[in-house]
Amino acid sequence: MPRVPPPTGLATTSCTGESGWLVGWSISGWLMVVAAVTVSTQVHQVTSSTSALWVWHTDQSPLVSAAASAEFFTFVQHQTVGNGTRLALVEVEGLGVNTTATSQLAQLLVQAHQNNVDVAALYGWSGRGGASFPATAEMLSWVQAATELGRTYPALTGISLDIEPSGTAQGSYQQYADLLAAIRRALNAEPVATRLQLSIAGSWGYDTVNVSCRSSHPVKKVTLRGGPVRPTSTMLQCAVTFVDLYILMNYRNNAYGCFCRPPPGLNSPRLQCPADGSPIAGNCSEASGGTSGGPGKDGMIGKALAAATAVQQHGGGCRLALGVETSCFPPSDVADRKYQYKLSFCNTSVTYLEQQLGETRNGLQQAGLWDGVMSAETPWALEDYTALRELERMASTPW
Repeated sequence: MPRVPPPTGLATTSCTGESGWLVGWSISGWLMVVAAVTVSTQVHQVTSSTSALWVWHTDQSPLVSAAASAEFFTFVQHQTVGNGTRLALVEVEGLGVNTTATSQLAQLLVQAHQNNVDVAALYGWSGRGGASFPATAEMLSWVQAATELGRTYPALTGISLDIEPSGTAQGSYQQYADLLAAIRRALNAEPVATRLQLSIAGSWGYDTVNVSCRSSHPVKKVTLRGGPVRPTSTMLQCAVTFVDLYILMNYRNNAYGCFCRPPPGLNSPRLQCPADGSPIAGNCSEASGGTSGGPGKDGMIGKALAAATAVQQHGGGCRLALGVETSCFPPSDVADRKYQYKLSFCNTSVTYLEQQLGETRNGLQQAGLWDGVMSAETPWALEDYTALRELERMASTPW
């Protein structure tokens, strides 16, 4: 796909009806940064949609050295998947607390401005292992630190959260819902001209957990765990009420759900899976992926339906982006590596990745869940920088 000029600002209408920009995702327990390359002009006009990119804190991070930073910006300017990657998540720990980290972020913001990049700070937390949920006061302090930095450095335009409540801890989801309400109030207290935009990364499971949502979203009354009856919505419905962009971690590598399991896994003959164990089916269509002539529930299209429907039904300015995994999971990550054949585009190709993005877009358009639902500026979020570079190199891309 030919490279298109980057947009002159990732402008969206927030849930409160005000324009702005945002995107995001993160890794558990780290503070990160999201970046979106833009053309440096006074008028923010979108010329084409682009994609997001995760950048972990490795020796390739743009924060580790001037050489790494130069290489990163070169890659971002030339990357072509999803009409070119114009967003990045760069790990930074200790914003507003650690002076070194804050200084590093400030330097990055200067470089970002010089390279026509917008940046959003991102915070991550996971409930795995019994970790305590971030205190509201701590998070509001973090939001304030980002807001103050944004007043000085115009390249900082948003914040993004990757809060991952424990799958068995109902209370942490309620804490998250309350936290989102508090952060939205804090952000709305800032003048529109300098207000940071809010995005979060969320899982498919958000549609299965009920929370009490302090918002104007339509709710029903239910009793939770024998407690008092109170207004309730799903975590997904609550999230799209408060955020400007909901990034679904839509980690599948085929639009229709056609997956080739590695040996000795059993695969349907109709998929024509390669004998070498690679994950790309030789025969995949809407019919072969689904069980009744439609897209399979376990494909990129099927997995995105609940989140897309929630955004559409909310009817506000919030938009959806779909996260896509390109990383190869290490042997130590037993749980994810077991399902790598369907979770990630690892060991596929840029051409195949582009094809599946197109098929997914077509499927959601046919379902009436693209226009007015997906972010017009950043409908895709790609993980990660290192892995995507490898896919690019496989296609003989010179960077």
